[in-house]
Formats: sequence, structure tokens, C-alpha cells
Amino acid sequence: MAKVLGESGRYVSQEAANQSRRIILLVVIVVSVLGMIEGFVLSSFIPSGALPAWVRSLILIAVLMGMLILSKWASKNSGLWKGNGLPCAVVPPAKRLSEQF
Repeated sequence: MAKVLGESGRYVSQEAANQSRRIILLVVIVVSVLGMIEGFVLSSFIPSGALPAWVRSLILIAVLMGMLILSKWASKNSGLWKGNGLPCAVVPPAKRLSEQF
């Protein structure tokens, strides 16, 4: 595989990983802004004072638990951002190539 890709292939895979990180960051920012807007709209319909304190606390705990679960899942799968998942997808097609290519 190093014969086919070499140093330039490593650079291309790093750039692809960087670009996917930028796309994910943009998606997270857009979803966060839209979530804030939706929160403001919903809070105008359901005043927080109308909910009992235990319901507000339950919602807060559920949101924090969801964030913790997502954080653990993302850290477990963080190898994909470093390019560790790339060779699995590239090696089978690269083996089918002839040596002259």
C-alpha cells in the first residue's frame, strides 16, 4: 500500500480527516444554535415557573446524562477521526490493483 500512496497519500488522508472534523464542527454549531432558538420559542409557550421544581430537575439530569453518554461514545469512536478506520476501507481495493498501476 505504501508503494501506491506514499507520503502524498498520508497527506491526503490527513486533509480528509481535517475536513470531516470541520464539517462535524459546523454541524454541531448549527444544531446548537437551532436548539437555542427552539428553546427560546418553547420557553415562551411553557413558562418554567409552571413546572414543578422536581420536573425541571429531572429534565436537567436527563439532559446531562445524555451528554455524558454521547461524550463517552464519541471518545470511544475517536479513532475514526485519526484515520484509524481508513485502512480497513482502502486495503481491499488496493490489493485488487495490479503492480503496474
